[in-house]
Amino acid sequence: MSIFSRFFSTSIRVYIDKTCIADSEDAFCHGGRWYFPAADIDKHYFSQKGETNTCVWKGDYIYFDITVGDKVWENIAWSYFETKDPGLKIKDHITFDDRVKVQKEVRWLPKMRT
Repeated sequence: MSIFSRFFSTSIRVYIDKTCIADSEDAFCHGGRWYFPAADIDKHYFSQKGETNTCVWKGDYIYFDITVGDKVWENIAWSYFETKDPGLKIKDHITFDDRVKVQKEVRWLPKMRT
C-alpha cells in the first residue's frame, strides 16, 4: 500500500496586465521589495534603458522598460550593478515598482512513500 505525503514549493510571480514576467523560487524580500535572480525573469519583455541612478543606501542601479503587447511600462524595473554594502545580496537581481502585481503561489507536490 502506498501513502502520499504532501510537500510544497513556493514561487513568487510578477504580473503586468495578467502576463507573468517573472517566476522564481529564489526571490527574496528586502526593504519591502521582491528581488529576482536575472535567470528567473522572462527577458523578452525587458529592455535595458541605459539610464542609471544611485541610491545612497544601496548603490548604483540601471532601469528597465517592460513591453507587454503594445504597452510600454517605462522604468518599471531596475537592477543594482554596484552595491554600497558587499554583503547586500541584491546585486544583479531585478526588482519592480508598485505598478506590477507580486503574487506568492504555493504548489503542493505529492510524493509517494512506499
